[in-house]
Amino acid sequence: MKLRGDLNVVVPAYNRVDALTCVLECLERQTVLPSRTIVVDDASEPPLRNSISRTYPDLNIEWLRLDKNRGPGTAREAGRSRVDKAHVLYVDSDDKLREDAIQRLLGVLIDQPNLGMVYSTAEEVTDLGSLGVRRRSSEGFDAILPAVLFGRPWPTSGCMWRTSCDVLGAPWEALYAWEDYVHDVRVGCHDVAIAHLPEPLCRVGVSVPGRVSQGSGKKHLRRKAVSMLQAYVLISRALRCSRWVEIDVVQWRLRTLAWSMGVIGLDAGLFGRTHRMLREAIHWQLGQRGRWHLRLVMVTTFLRQKGAGMRLARYLRRREGAMPEGLRQRATIT
Repeated sequence: MKLRGDLNVVVPAYNRVDALTCVLECLERQTVLPSRTIVVDDASEPPLRNSISRTYPDLNIEWLRLDKNRGPGTAREAGRSRVDKAHVLYVDSDDKLREDAIQRLLGVLIDQPNLGMVYSTAEEVTDLGSLGVRRRSSEGFDAILPAVLFGRPWPTSGCMWRTSCDVLGAPWEALYAWEDYVHDVRVGCHDVAIAHLPEPLCRVGVSVPGRVSQGSGKKHLRRKAVSMLQAYVLISRALRCSRWVEIDVVQWRLRTLAWSMGVIGLDAGLFGRTHRMLREAIHWQLGQRGRWHLRLVMVTTFLRQKGAGMRLARYLRRREGAMPEGLRQRATIT
């Protein structure tokens, strides 16, 4: 009989029965099983529970179903609210874990009680094969900030959290993009220690249709842009309430992100939301000239001048330039 870990696994899923079946089979093969597996059906039609042919008794599955499709953040939050063990692992329905992944990740957290999270190197895959190691996942960091602001090194399925630290990022926001960045920054503001395992324990599915966060066409792109603008505001507010507000590398990154987000928001025609995002960005050490530039972009949002606003935001992003070498060294401390 396999051992059970002091762990809950949360699996958000939407519509793709075959992908969910693969995840459950992957979890069933783990050398250490979770105490309970919480599957959150994000309003699939037909309900996923009715479409899964097996019961997977070794996984002790608890099924939750949302009444409306609300994205991965809401699905994870619904699962998180049911977690009752000391550790939690969120596994997306199109990702897969090596058979000893839970054993290896859980072992590190048990052996090092000072850690709040541990992550592994991850491989990106499509239906056509492997794309290689996920960008930055092979790099070892001992803290979430400022690393996560420059691209999330750990995929959601490749990092295990100590529950007492995971709740610091709660609630998972009802977003279709960047909800994981908001969560991680909130946890990082508490200076939670993390560790890295160099072996590839996770395979991340990319460009897979039917993901909880994916859609198609203009409606999807607009929804994603809305989420990213809202995520910037939430990230900025979390950082401004922490010691990180005084760190120069964080200030530089929030400035450059503001210009990039401005382009995304204006391109999607989200004038009001872009205006509110830029009002938040004014807190990040822009200087007198930078504040005037920011106000100019805000004027274009007010006047709904999409082209002029995008050109100005792109110019300001280029003007900010590459990160100074001194800041770069502090952003990549391992």
